[in-house]
Amino acid sequence: MLLRLARASAALLDRGDVGPVDFDEVTAFYRGELRLRGLMRSRLKVDQVALGEAFAARFGTILGRFPGLAKAGRGQGEWLATLARRQRKAAHPLEHLLMRDLLGSRERQADPCGPGPWLCRNPLADHHGQLVVNDLRIYRNRQASVAVFSCGCGYRYTRSISAAGELGRCRFKEFGPLLRPALADLVAAGATLRSVANRLGVDPKTVASLAAELSIDTTWSIRPSTRANRPLAAAASPPAKSRSTRRTKPGPRRDWRRLDDDLAERVGRAAARVRSFAPPAQVTAASLERELLGRRGWIGKRRDKLPRTIAAIDGHAEALGAFQLRRVDYSIARMVADRQPLKPWAVMRSAGVRSDMLVMIQQRIAAYDQLDAARQSA
Repeated sequence: MLLRLARASAALLDRGDVGPVDFDEVTAFYRGELRLRGLMRSRLKVDQVALGEAFAARFGTILGRFPGLAKAGRGQGEWLATLARRQRKAAHPLEHLLMRDLLGSRERQADPCGPGPWLCRNPLADHHGQLVVNDLRIYRNRQASVAVFSCGCGYRYTRSISAAGELGRCRFKEFGPLLRPALADLVAAGATLRSVANRLGVDPKTVASLAAELSIDTTWSIRPSTRANRPLAAAASPPAKSRSTRRTKPGPRRDWRRLDDDLAERVGRAAARVRSFAPPAQVTAASLERELLGRRGWIGKRRDKLPRTIAAIDGHAEALGAFQLRRVDYSIARMVADRQPLKPWAVMRSAGVRSDMLVMIQQRIAAYDQLDAARQSA
């Protein structure tokens, strides 16, 4: 590894004067490479925890030979995070070499959205259907990701990305400034609600909502017609029998006390499952609800009906400090299993905690060393 870095340094020196490098170009290069290597949380946000863990896993054994990378005020985590963010100042060439070596060591992931630019799907724009969209942002949504495409005309749409990398269908999100004049003209021309919906590529209810948001008066009604609104001739005829199976009797009332007892009894087992996750996950009300019901928010909205369950959740919920301590212990155990040296800064980056916990990390490392020494002596 040292020989490879030495050769990369020599190659950089042999190039001579490469000329000035624009900060925006460096930023765009690193953002693109980090995204293709799976180290971005979204289009603009770097996954600093994953980046720090990948860096420590690759260079943790040789960083001791470069004191300048770990001296006070310029630790590994700080300069690495700064290099991954927007470039505003020059960085040491060795830092760039280490970053590029790390990126080159990771396999590129398939980009489900393609390289871009992407299609604009604004039916009101002259460039509809053309590759003019240059703004793409990706964010996480539980087990999937969502890609948000934003065009310069103001139109935005989204596409879901499954865990397998498959793109979902396009969903309208925002029209932009072209909508108001076009919608006002269509309403003034007496266009029907359905024809306007077909023109905009959305459903009629969305059109009615957009008109209401823009304070455009319309005569549309999305409510189903009633017998009172029908002509007299139609009202005189007997109504047709509906084929829908409508419930005529209310269903049985929910036994809230029994449900409360059942959920309260299951909270402890749900908390144990969350604590068993690797890497560790914090035991919170939301995580417990997901384990109990597969969703969150349902129990919290019924606090008055489920008092025992709420009390059990509050009793098993984990404080942030306790969760960070579990992450530190997990990182120490994993680094020991991988035969990595237990450096406090490396444990801090692997656990994803702040530098104000370094003293506690040193204490946990010392306690582990004492325990390991006692085991060996025994």
